[in-house]
Amino acid sequence: MSVLVIDIETTGLKLGSHSITVIGTILYDLTSKCVVRSHAYNVLQDEESGDTDKIVDTKNAVIKLLLECTRIVVFNGLRFDMPFIMLWLQQAPLPTTAEAVPRSYDHFSEKCVDFCADCLELNGNYVSMNNLCVLNKLDVCKSGDGAQAVLWAKQKKWKQLSEYCMQDVHVLLRLTQHAIAHGLLFPCGTMFAGVMPSKTRLLPYNEKCDALREDAPVATAKVTPADLDIFMVACHDIFRA
Repeated sequence: MSVLVIDIETTGLKLGSHSITVIGTILYDLTSKCVVRSHAYNVLQDEESGDTDKIVDTKNAVIKLLLECTRIVVFNGLRFDMPFIMLWLQQAPLPTTAEAVPRSYDHFSEKCVDFCADCLELNGNYVSMNNLCVLNKLDVCKSGDGAQAVLWAKQKKWKQLSEYCMQDVHVLLRLTQHAIAHGLLFPCGTMFAGVMPSKTRLLPYNEKCDALREDAPVATAKVTPADLDIFMVACHDIFRA
């Protein structure tokens, strides 16, 4: 069983007006707990070079990863990364496997795990990747932000851009590994600096009605008391075949 951890960088936020610059990928095998492949695809650099064969090869490689993996892990990817990727795959030059490209990213929604979207669904608030790492006591963090990535693309600093994108993918992989082994803590409400929630609610990573059921067990955590809760989401089942 394989998990594709994927992240993109773009020239901006508007689908149809802005373009993908880099696609970072890690293919992770859940059985061996090993990284099978790690690669950054420099999409904009290839397009500016005019190398059609290389562009087609990149699209073929990305399609293969998306179709053959068991799960796709993204961070705000259902709203951002996947729509950008699907539009890019449908633009000329088309991949040689164009017939295998779904017409909509909805095709992949069933096997997508989006931690950012999950937090939004649970409590109506976004959580940053860095804050999620802090809350779950992971010693990794992003190396920059999206604005810096856009600037690097304008400056054609491809190496820095690729490294930044792949760092995001590595952070997301760590979150995935932690989710599988221990579940994930999600903030309920706004996270304030220095304020840790006083309770943890254990939620299954299944249907909405189950995740929000009233009889979900509550365990008191030994942290600074606060009028906040954190959701503990058990993620084991979603990564099973």
